[in-house]
Amino acid sequence: MPDAGQQVQIAPGVVVDSIQLLRWIRGEQALNGIDAAQYETPAAESLEPSGRGVPQQLRDEFLTRTQAAFDGFFADSDEIRRKTRQQVREVLGEVRTAAADGAPTEELLAMIDGFLGRLE
Repeated sequence: MPDAGQQVQIAPGVVVDSIQLLRWIRGEQALNGIDAAQYETPAAESLEPSGRGVPQQLRDEFLTRTQAAFDGFFADSDEIRRKTRQQVREVLGEVRTAAADGAPTEELLAMIDGFLGRLE
């Protein structure tokens, strides 16, 4: 768990502090922008009779699914990083080759502009 008060992004565009995240996970508090009434009923139903925590089976299921989501996210980000590095190597290689072959400045600039245009 992050340090107390540290900001945590739990979904694109959704950032909460770690204390609020912990309260949400425990079923104690809805996140900002969420209808509290819709949150409280399922949260109360999920709590053990003591009201102090969620049943172990539900907790295990949550952790398993959360871990799978994070694993998928990090696997995707590693693949994106690998592909991006390869593409940058290819672009720099093409520009380097053209420069080494004595391409005029205008041709090099047009080549660079072409690569920049792909990013839009």
